[in-house]
Amino acid sequence: MADGGIQDQIGGGFHRYTVDDTWTVPHFEKMLYDNALLARTYLHAWQHTGDPRLRQVVERTLGFVLRELRHPDGGLFASLDADSEGREGTFYLWTYEAARAALASLPEAGFALQALSITPQGNFEGRCVLRRPSGLADLAAEQGIEAERVAVIVDHAAALLFAAREERTRPARDDKVIAEWNGLALIALAEAGVAMRSPRLRQAGAQLAGFLRAEMVKGDHVLRTWRDGRPGPNGLLADTASLALGFLAQYQADFDLDGYNLAERLAGSILRRFGDPAEGLYDTPDDHETLIARPRTLQDNPIPSGNALACRLFLQLEALSGDGLWRRAADQLLDRAGSLPSQHPTGFAHWLTSAEIASHPPRQLAIAGDPSEPAVEALAQVAWDRFEPGLVLAAGTGGRPALLLDRAPVAGAPAAYLCSNFTCRLPTTDAVELARLLADSQDSARTAN
Repeated sequence: MADGGIQDQIGGGFHRYTVDDTWTVPHFEKMLYDNALLARTYLHAWQHTGDPRLRQVVERTLGFVLRELRHPDGGLFASLDADSEGREGTFYLWTYEAARAALASLPEAGFALQALSITPQGNFEGRCVLRRPSGLADLAAEQGIEAERVAVIVDHAAALLFAAREERTRPARDDKVIAEWNGLALIALAEAGVAMRSPRLRQAGAQLAGFLRAEMVKGDHVLRTWRDGRPGPNGLLADTASLALGFLAQYQADFDLDGYNLAERLAGSILRRFGDPAEGLYDTPDDHETLIARPRTLQDNPIPSGNALACRLFLQLEALSGDGLWRRAADQLLDRAGSLPSQHPTGFAHWLTSAEIASHPPRQLAIAGDPSEPAVEALAQVAWDRFEPGLVLAAGTGGRPALLLDRAPVAGAPAAYLCSNFTCRLPTTDAVELARLLADSQDSARTAN
């Protein structure tokens, strides 16, 4: 996918889908939710493998989001249209002549054109969708280009093409801020900011969280949309659960207790306003306009269902707070989904991740110390650097969330407590030792499986 036409090879970000089985010709619309979910997927893949190409995809995807979908106050717009100048894809497609002219200053222009699949005949109605072909290393060797130069040349070519493309008529932008999609983006920004040690992404995540808190959370409910200071209708289950998960992700990136408190408040609102988890939560709150039938959606679509998001939210809150209320709600939702996730995994993928997490005791990391201390961040960075599915993280000096209760610094130094179901190993103040403990605990979990 990252090498295909579904990814914008010069501007970053993913188009909505492709119309062929080689991932070459996309429907050129760009959606916030696709890019939020894919950025997080590539982030986890990079954490797991260390492949720098995967990290580059994260950087470019989130770079596109922040460059082209960001309101000045920090909220994120919904999408970019596929069309410009009355035709789909005009902004993104290239003729061979136009691309060659844009690359005229590049000595290796001939190789760059081939490396981005730009040919005289084109690959879509006589024009070219940019993609990276297989066998690029062999092509470079044939032309006497050293392997380590390939990425440099292609990146230089992409920058030249991007600059030329900026002179074109841009696609229109849907400038609504949609709560559900912004929650998914907040999760991606919060996780990527700390995992990639990026001050820019961390700042963008904090600004987005602040915007959502100020503009889209009203007491115990959220808004569905916001546009130019005008609030939209009240939000649905997916909006509420997505924002709550976003605030939890931001809390685990900056340890600002306001984020945790807000996530917990919104989770309580879900239980009060969206029905009984044992029956499946309704998509609409109890004060929504009357419908012929009040829907309960379990199946994931291009984005997770509200019920799947709520299930994951409840599992995280239980792991942080120890409150059995949240675990009972999550278990009821998993029971309601029943065998559907195993029978139709591609339609219930987010349920499967929750089922996997729920099948083991919660993995927890509590760091006792002032979050502003560099030593606290050094310990947290050990967890942020790793792909640790299901691990929850808390840091602070008080007893909230409850994971921090009775956890204290050691000899005046911030200390990390690695726990399972609130039973903790001996604390450590050393980041290297914490990395070993996390690796050992993950290996033990895999062995138990």
